Amino acid sequence: MLDLAILPVSCSDTISSVLLANRSTPAVEWITLKQTGALWEAEMMQQILEAQGIPARILSQGLQAHFGSGTPALLQVRVRDRWTALLLLSPVEEEAAEGSSELR
Repeated sequence: MLDLAILPVSCSDTISSVLLANRSTPAVEWITLKQTGALWEAEMMQQILEAQGIPARILSQGLQAHFGSGTPALLQVRVRDRWTALLLLSPVEEEAAEGSSELR
């Protein structure tokens, strides 16, 4: 049986890390990539990342704030997969360029 311990490393509004330490293997560090207002959003992003071979996990942020809203959730990936995951989940450059030209 694996003996696991979860140790908080640091917390901030945009980035928080958690070490998942297993005594028989080196620690795996997870970093919060996105914070969503609804659990389904985090699940969809997790599926996108896992389809590309990037392990991801979702941490629920508790109960919904008010009736009719979704449950807030955090999407976390391993630190070494951070930039690849950000690129996969970012908007397409053409869409981003169109959005900025419409604002002018």
